[in-house]
Amino acid sequence: MGSLQSDIGELAHHLKQEKLFLEAEKHQIQLLNEKVRKTIERAYHASWVRGEQQRNYHDLVLQPHSSPPACCQRANLLNQLKFVDGYKVLGFNESLYGDLLSGLRENPRLVARCLVLGEKQCQEAMHVAARTVFSSIYANCLLPDDETYTLNLLKHLMELQLATSETPRRLLRHGSCAFSQIYRAYVDSLPQAKCSVLTPSAVFSLQVFLTAALHQPIMQLLMEDELFLDIDPSKAAVRFLPEERTRRFGAEGTPEYHAALAKYRTWTITKLVKITERFIMSIREAMNCFPPQLSWLVRILYEVLLTAKRTDTREVNAICVDLVFAFFLCPALVTPEPYGICDAPISHISSFNLMHIAQILQVLAMSRWETYDPKLSDLYSHFDKEGMSSVVDGILESGGSEVPPPASCLNSPLSTLIRSSCLIPEPRLHSFVTFLNTVLGELLDDELRKDLESVIGRLKTSSHLSPVPSAASPAIATPNTPNTSKKNLLGRVKNNR
Repeated sequence: MGSLQSDIGELAHHLKQEKLFLEAEKHQIQLLNEKVRKTIERAYHASWVRGEQQRNYHDLVLQPHSSPPACCQRANLLNQLKFVDGYKVLGFNESLYGDLLSGLRENPRLVARCLVLGEKQCQEAMHVAARTVFSSIYANCLLPDDETYTLNLLKHLMELQLATSETPRRLLRHGSCAFSQIYRAYVDSLPQAKCSVLTPSAVFSLQVFLTAALHQPIMQLLMEDELFLDIDPSKAAVRFLPEERTRRFGAEGTPEYHAALAKYRTWTITKLVKITERFIMSIREAMNCFPPQLSWLVRILYEVLLTAKRTDTREVNAICVDLVFAFFLCPALVTPEPYGICDAPISHISSFNLMHIAQILQVLAMSRWETYDPKLSDLYSHFDKEGMSSVVDGILESGGSEVPPPASCLNSPLSTLIRSSCLIPEPRLHSFVTFLNTVLGELLDDELRKDLESVIGRLKTSSHLSPVPSAASPAIATPNTPNTSKKNLLGRVKNNR
């Protein structure tokens, strides 16, 4: 009996130690989960703020009506932004808004139809709604699921906008349609690869391709002599100061002046050909790592436009070239810093030369379907017409499926992350609901209208619904407006991490 009691006492001691060990392990797991949650939240916040800062920068650079003081104030407010839980601002309506945004997130076809209908009524309101869709509902493509939804949204926009337009290329180049807005926002999300560990593989593949294709030739151009590579004789001489111009070309109007100017033009053409050949070779060598997501978009666009039979094959190929060069490669070539291609400072002379190289590449890519200016034949005659046009041919001939390609990081631990919140300023939320109410009556598809009415109807009948600001409400939090709301909207999605 004494031995049995001793064994029972030792067993109880071990069980107690095991219980303490398990409790300590559970506590450590809880602490780690809390750290993961906070890290993910910080990544969400940083991604949202970065996207708003990038749009603020684009407004400053590209929008003529944007004032620098207003953009600086907006940038400071974004840096001081605080995120709060949605229920603290919206009350019990938070769950209704959550159902609305969650349903839209999982239904890209409905989102595409709403954007197209809203564009017909008010283009400015559509731009605000498209910005909300990409930055808040799809979270700047931070996770693979968001990226897949965005690619499906772009496919539906192709079918609803480009395939039904008589001039799809002009619509695409104008840049104001819903497809152009979402596509540009998708490509502009590239710099997240340098600041967010949660960025999906597509962004990494985009970053890898741009760096492999453009880094080396851009750095070589920056290291060479800084002279304007302008082949227009009337502008080439003006680039120099009067004293330098006289020293290089002689007195204006003399035969020696024109001969020296012609010689300088020949030197400029030789220089441009050499530099452009480096870019062509680098781009072609990097095509093996061209992002599969963009390849899929180009192929889907080609098939959608051919099936619609509203434009000829030449125009369809030209649109695919624009999608790859005018909206992806060339913007990164002209301004490589935001895309993380190089960190070296770029002078205004180098910036002009890069812009000139980008124009040459676009003309070469279109040379099979469009003739270049005969005045520039002495430049373009040095290049092989198939050099750049074969880039898009390779993309179209690579084949693919009807569904977006899966992210290559699906087997990584990050693939188990499920987004359970949405970051959106309260004024923009109300503006987005107003936009949806506007297009609700225009939906002809009974199923889509029923899906939208089922949630918006409950918002309308809510007696505690907050006043709805206009579409011109500020998109960021100000000292006199509520902070950006952090809403729990995806409750119906499992919360495994």
